[in-house]
Amino acid sequence: MHSIGVLGNCAMKKRILLVDDEETLRWALYEALSEEGYEVDDTNDGIEALEMIKNTHYDLVISDLSMPTINGLQLVSEIKEIRPATKAVIITAYGSTEAVIEAMHLGVSDFITKPFKIEHIKNVILSAMSDAANSEGEICGEVEKGNDESDRQTENYSIERTLSDTLNYSFCDVVETGHFKVILFVCLPRDVDTKNIDVRVVSVFRYMAKIEKSSAVIVDGLNQYLCENIKNRYPVALFCAVFDKQKHTLSYSANGKALAGFLINSDREIKILNNSIYPLNMFPWIKYTESEVSALLNNKLILLHNDVFLEKMRDNKITTDEYLNKIIHKYSDNCGIMAKHIHQIISAKNQAVDGEKDEVVVVLNLMEKKDIFWEEKIFISVPLGSYAKTVDMLDQKLIPVVSDSFKRYEIVTSLNEAIMNAASFAYTNNRGEVLVKLLRLEQEILVEVSDYGCGFDAQPYNEVRDKECNDFIHKNGRGIFIMGKLMDRMMIQSSSASGTSVFMAKRVANNGN
Repeated sequence: MHSIGVLGNCAMKKRILLVDDEETLRWALYEALSEEGYEVDDTNDGIEALEMIKNTHYDLVISDLSMPTINGLQLVSEIKEIRPATKAVIITAYGSTEAVIEAMHLGVSDFITKPFKIEHIKNVILSAMSDAANSEGEICGEVEKGNDESDRQTENYSIERTLSDTLNYSFCDVVETGHFKVILFVCLPRDVDTKNIDVRVVSVFRYMAKIEKSSAVIVDGLNQYLCENIKNRYPVALFCAVFDKQKHTLSYSANGKALAGFLINSDREIKILNNSIYPLNMFPWIKYTESEVSALLNNKLILLHNDVFLEKMRDNKITTDEYLNKIIHKYSDNCGIMAKHIHQIISAKNQAVDGEKDEVVVVLNLMEKKDIFWEEKIFISVPLGSYAKTVDMLDQKLIPVVSDSFKRYEIVTSLNEAIMNAASFAYTNNRGEVLVKLLRLEQEILVEVSDYGCGFDAQPYNEVRDKECNDFIHKNGRGIFIMGKLMDRMMIQSSSASGTSVFMAKRVANNGN
């Protein structure tokens, strides 16, 4: 049965050529795309594919990257010589910066990484065949481009710009992949004559963000692409960051004299991010470095492209100048409001400065409400080593997600009691392992402490643990009593077959701490 959705988008049936030496995958795609209403031909050989291209017009070629005789990129290169308008999509089980740069240069519409879902490749095909798609490397979604207005005003992401007639052109992109958020911000001269430079750079970035979690490697790849594919040598200011939502770390690479970045939280605490003065698109051999900072749930990332701000940073005036104090004072939970305030402050300051007055402000929430998820697993050997080191380790694990020291103390104390109980009573030979699971779901910390020991009858403890004056609890279940008092919820499951698991929950402050 043909899909009405696809056929409705095609005035005529679109023709696709599949090239893959993996027969099972090729036939699976053949069946799925034929059912969607496409006319599909297939081959397992690149040389044969070229002969078919010469004799037949195909709207799209889908090719595996790694094939005998001729690989996918060589095939696309030959196809573009014969039929420049034919779209191309590459399928690969692995990839490299060099491969994606070459692919974008050739005009490949998209990379699809194995394993993939059939629905995903259908969406890629629709995008590649869209009449509105760019012929120099299409991407899904919109790139945030520079203009003289506020581009976007939401609680989670906002850009404010004031651009002079001759200065910077800027764009942003954010890619979510698993528990990583990969961020790109680019500023370059407005008179750049390279067509669709934003689309081309973002195409490379989006592919690299899916396979690479080092901001320095991504920046090196983008610099290589710019140097090899852009004729003119103009300086490109670029910020790239990888935020790990589970570990709550921000790895970043900031490059360009007029670019500054910092983290700020609701307590008005600020971290100034390291910055390199070396722009991109100057030399392909420059190796860009990255730095790493911890980032709590309520942190905002603020990026400024402004000569005045950087001048003050270089003069070491930033810590005492009222310029920074005003920015901190204008902290808001809403990114749009905060970006407007910072932009107004910069504009006012620049009124007294002669020369260029180019300003770009980006404010971004590192974690949105839907992202407040964190998980850790810790294995502790019995007998226990240093008691103090165990407590300190648990505390350090919780600091990124529970900044309230008292609540963190209650959780760590309860965890320690459960671990001590397991270490003392679970194993008859005094040797074993305790598993500690820590999980944050929105405003609540959930913990589990499990052993694989002898177990015990937990029912009496579950029934009477809340009675403070009961001698049974005080004498025989001190740890259970303490955990019940410090945590909001507690439950114990135990058996001789599976050992003992203690489950506890603690609600933390509504502001994310």
